[in-house]
Amino acid sequence: MNVSNVLRKEVNGLWSDGKGISLVAIAIMWVLLVGARMICPIIIMYHQSSFNLSLTVAGFLVTVLWFCSALGQFLGGILADRYSERTIMAAGALIVTLGIGTVVTAKVPLVLFVATAIWGFGHSLYPVVRIMFLSDVYPDRLGSALGVTMATGDIGQTVLPPLAAVLALSIAWQAGLWFVIPALIVLAIVIVYFVPNQNRSSDKSSPPERFEKLVDEIKHPTMGLISVMLFLYIFIWQSFTAFYPTYLITVKDLSPSIGSIVFGIFSPWVCS
Repeated sequence: MNVSNVLRKEVNGLWSDGKGISLVAIAIMWVLLVGARMICPIIIMYHQSSFNLSLTVAGFLVTVLWFCSALGQFLGGILADRYSERTIMAAGALIVTLGIGTVVTAKVPLVLFVATAIWGFGHSLYPVVRIMFLSDVYPDRLGSALGVTMATGDIGQTVLPPLAAVLALSIAWQAGLWFVIPALIVLAIVIVYFVPNQNRSSDKSSPPERFEKLVDEIKHPTMGLISVMLFLYIFIWQSFTAFYPTYLITVKDLSPSIGSIVFGIFSPWVCS
């Protein structure tokens, strides 16, 4: 089978019937969201000096970001079951914008941590809803559609951290996050206007009923094993990535830009 013909067929299938614009918008938004989240470890050292934090406390910012990113995903799934998926995706992006905007304007550590929590919660609304939307739009090409968005996410976490490091070093650490905000707003508007509306209102069960169904599914031994493995993987990965850029810069004496490039090369290999 000719590889080029297969690729052409897949690209045509992904782009046909006006679906391509939605896929591009969703993929680029994922670039920004994943890339922005991976900027957080890059700017920990700047938080240390700006807010007079210990390395442990500054590193806890990454924990807050990831914890809130996980916390809201169940809620994101519930909302997507009941309301327009494009609305949830756009709302998540705008909440992330609010969180990042507050992070870069924070004057005291408490505001910094609250803003980071808001950022994480907004991020959590996007991943599940993105998959649900793509499964509706591409029932026969879900693998290809998810492959596109996952690949672009890897690009985001490869490119954005070094760019943020250069901006933080040459201007200020706030500039390493500011540049993401206009792009998030623009993409949120694009999603609202160009992504088709998908309502999921057939299931009228209450949140407690949904939670009970979820618990029943998780009780399956296979789900339990996968959950434990995923927990351990994320625990180890987050613990390492939270301080890896700081380690490269302070211990290995790499410049912030070079250290962030090394970090950007490392991240996609373990996140794919």
